[in-house]
Amino acid sequence: MKYPWVSIIVVSHNHIKYVAEAIHSALNQSYHNVEVLVVDDCSTDGTAEKLKSMGQEFRFDSILLDEPTGYCKSFNLGLAAARGDYIIDLAGDDALLFDRVEKGVTGLQSSQAAVDFCD
Repeated sequence: MKYPWVSIIVVSHNHIKYVAEAIHSALNQSYHNVEVLVVDDCSTDGTAEKLKSMGQEFRFDSILLDEPTGYCKSFNLGLAAARGDYIIDLAGDDALLFDRVEKGVTGLQSSQAAVDFCD
């Protein structure tokens, strides 16, 4: 099996209660060829400060916006910085199951599909 690079883009706006869980779920995958990019869309609840603090301990890149842009534009900024062969869009108040990336990559490589998604 080929092990392509997967970019997980976490978009957050005022998700201080949840963003750490989202980031941990992205970093702690059974599949290890991942990069995690967190885009904070000008949060006012301390999320940016939390990301700066977490960034000292965990391996992820963050983009902290000065003006709110909305989810789509924020995601697109993350996408422009992504290096992955595959992209995962993860909201800052959501989490991935431990083997989600592995199952997604396996599914995409074993089919003609261009998109793999779940609930």
